[in-house]
Amino acid sequence: MPYCHEFYFVTPTGLVQRQEVEENIGLIWYNPKTGALTTKKKAIYRDIEISANMLLYIIMNRLDSDRLPFTSNKAEFWKDWLEDKKSNRELGYQVSSKLRKHIDELETEHRNYRHFKEDQEELVEIVRVMEKHGIRSYWKKAEALDEALTREYPAELDRIQNQLKKTIEDIDNLKEDKNGTHDD
Repeated sequence: MPYCHEFYFVTPTGLVQRQEVEENIGLIWYNPKTGALTTKKKAIYRDIEISANMLLYIIMNRLDSDRLPFTSNKAEFWKDWLEDKKSNRELGYQVSSKLRKHIDELETEHRNYRHFKEDQEELVEIVRVMEKHGIRSYWKKAEALDEALTREYPAELDRIQNQLKKTIEDIDNLKEDKNGTHDD
């Protein structure tokens, strides 16, 4: 205790409870299945001066290669390492597959909306043409256009068209008579 700023016990999950640890000592649980560390109790920080000999001891202790965390021997360590590697690879494949599917969906959506702006401009132009011809509707434009296009052609227009044709013929005849090209 006199040689560290914060002192923690790290134990497998549930092995030691918070109340079993002294007030100024911290507790971290290690989950061997997931490799997660969870701080269950924070250690109290103490401002101490660490001697050079202690620092050298700590460094040398950490360099000792036969000390493996939470395993009883090197074979167990490497077995755990390989399982972890396999688990991470499978997780990577799952994430990659999910991301690829999401990207494909976004690309499909993008293709569907690529001409959206052009279509929108065309619709605005159609509304202008409708308003030019007296077809006005603020909410149900499609219904108003459908109604205007399905209206019957008034018979009165046929009569007016025939009368205009006859008037044009009469005017042409008058022009011919005036020029003396018409023989009666």
